[in-house]
Amino acid sequence: MPTYSFVARNEQGQTQRGLESSDSQASLGAVLRARGLRLLKVEEQVEKVSPLEWVTTHLNPMQYIPPRGLHIELMLSQLAVMLRTGVTLLAALRTCEQQARFAPMRRMVARINLAVQDGQALAEAFEAEKRIPQIAIQMTRVGELTGNLDTVLDKSAKTLANRRRNLSQTITALAYPAFVAVAAVGVAIFMVVFVIPEVNKAIAAMGRKLPAMTQMLVDISEWIQTNGVATVVITAGIILAGVLIFLWPPSRFQIDRLALRVPLIGHVLRVGGTLTFGSALQSLLASGITIVEALRTVERLHYNRFLASRVAAARESIIAGDSLAPSLAEKHTYTPMLASMVAVGEEAGQMEEVLEQVNDFHDEQLQKAIQRLSKLVEPMVVIFVGGIVGFVYMSFFLALFAATGGI
Repeated sequence: MPTYSFVARNEQGQTQRGLESSDSQASLGAVLRARGLRLLKVEEQVEKVSPLEWVTTHLNPMQYIPPRGLHIELMLSQLAVMLRTGVTLLAALRTCEQQARFAPMRRMVARINLAVQDGQALAEAFEAEKRIPQIAIQMTRVGELTGNLDTVLDKSAKTLANRRRNLSQTITALAYPAFVAVAAVGVAIFMVVFVIPEVNKAIAAMGRKLPAMTQMLVDISEWIQTNGVATVVITAGIILAGVLIFLWPPSRFQIDRLALRVPLIGHVLRVGGTLTFGSALQSLLASGITIVEALRTVERLHYNRFLASRVAAARESIIAGDSLAPSLAEKHTYTPMLASMVAVGEEAGQMEEVLEQVNDFHDEQLQKAIQRLSKLVEPMVVIFVGGIVGFVYMSFFLALFAATGGI
């Protein structure tokens, strides 16, 4: 809470000076008027910062990293708890601002607090912040209209936490084999470029001939050293082209569509996408949001552009008067169970309850799919890595034997 120095005059015309903490200059003026004082002058007290503190604050890279999803979930949970215990919204926001560990998050909460002080709704203040997901904004808007803001904020935090956990598990399952393979290739390149040539020099000095396997690696090493710059430039160009292709919307759409058809990986992505769709739609419908608005929000939550397009098509079908289930039944999109259960929910009028069961089932299926993917991919990675490293090491030791006259 900021501190202000003020000059005021009482009813007898006497001047008074002092320091007082308040939410804003307007609230300070109201407090002083209640005491029978007329505010003449007010200034916010700016805390003096030492040069060392300024350097550590402004040169710390953590001060410029945007707020992460975990920080936003914590803010929503804190707001829900404080509102439930009777704390006012402004006081709750001020507490969140004070307790924020990272400066970017503290600044974001301060902007939200200021917007609410200026008369904006909390959902409008959230919408001005790019880091707050649409699902939290929509649920907050409904919570303000229905008077259940604390319940809605708590549900928003849990929904975001589940979404983050599922996404993290999926990324981990896909990134592990890629990381191991890159590390193995890096070790192999190091040996080919730096180790094998030194062994070749030693053997050549002895007048001996390299084994055929080692000679092949030496030829590769010499080619890399001769064409190293061109190789790096071409590789960088290929990577840059790949990034640009991935960022170009039409090609990104096709990449995301093909990713859902890849064996093993596609199954994990489809189950994860189904869980994202089901959990988000269930949370939004339970908060009182219409099905059309809920689908618009769910569309923005999908990282896979092809799945997002299917949600958009489903929304258009709802607007045209059709049911939701047939739009979700396309092959290689969501799991077949989703369309079947949604059809049951539409017919019985119990969509929220049905989606909750769908979410529980697919949450368990996602864990199993990730474990199955890890178990299947790990042997393949071991064979691939073992083949590369084994070939290089075999060539290395054959060269050592040749140097000692063993072969």
